[in-house]
Amino acid sequence: MKTKLFIMSLAAAVVILVMTGCNGNNPSGGGLIGTWKVSFMSTFVGYERYQKDHTMIHIEVYDDGDVIKDLYTWEVDGDVLTTKDERGRTESCTYTVNGNTMVRTQGISITYTRCPDSEMDYYLEQLADEEDEPTPVNPPEPANPDEPTDPEEPTPDPNEPSSDCSNIQASYLATGGSGFGDIKEQLVTGAKSWFYDAQYGARVSKSNTEAWLYKPEYDMSGMASVQVAFQHAINYAGDMQTQQTMWVTDNFTGDVATTNWQQLTIPNYPAGNNWTFVSNTVNVPIQYVGEKTVIAFKYTSGGSGNTATWEIKNLTINAVCANN
Repeated sequence: MKTKLFIMSLAAAVVILVMTGCNGNNPSGGGLIGTWKVSFMSTFVGYERYQKDHTMIHIEVYDDGDVIKDLYTWEVDGDVLTTKDERGRTESCTYTVNGNTMVRTQGISITYTRCPDSEMDYYLEQLADEEDEPTPVNPPEPANPDEPTDPEEPTPDPNEPSSDCSNIQASYLATGGSGFGDIKEQLVTGAKSWFYDAQYGARVSKSNTEAWLYKPEYDMSGMASVQVAFQHAINYAGDMQTQQTMWVTDNFTGDVATTNWQQLTIPNYPAGNNWTFVSNTVNVPIQYVGEKTVIAFKYTSGGSGNTATWEIKNLTINAVCANN
């Protein structure tokens, strides 16, 4: 799924001017009630509807027609707005309401404008229609009694060397897509994990966080060599060599926190102070090439003054079979 908490996911977005004026907040958050809209360049439009029962509906409408919906609960304490997603993760920011303008701030400031409920309802109805549409099921083809059946395959001799090995070439995190695909993320500590951005690939940016991005187990038995290629950009960097790293294992437990990992060397790091992507090709040590090979990227960060944004795209895994 794309972004989980809209405002906190956009640390690299263009900062929108903060509106000043009287603070329209009140202890119950009544000034928030209603539907709010924000646009980010030409990428997508976001809507947030704050309801009296302290639930919030969030949707993002992308240029390619994709519509993403998330549900939250919300609370206010003075000028602090706290939201909680369906997985129980919370985010807090300061906010002000001035008439039909709302500004939310945490590191960057985002300005929303109040809009008619009907504008957001149009997209909610689209999502409801998609959820109600049944998935077509094709009936099985009738058996043809005149068609010859295939002979049974002989049982392979376990003592004979396998010739079933095939080269692997797989690509992930291409831009312009709709999500991670087969790539997985796991948040170990912190409140914000990796998310997919259709323009920049996989992204993460959050203080006091440990978040992993990985490809679930590959069966690479019989491979003679494995290379991993990718492009990445890092801005607002701290110590990139220790905070943005790459790992491999051949015995994945299903939980990154309980798996024994071997760190891989990333040969090319970006400058760390801009959004320029650099390319890498990393050789996986042959001793980690087996039935449970997993490639992973680990993001860590310190406090709010030491929070890098890491973006990874165009991840490609190439494995060459030994019997070739």
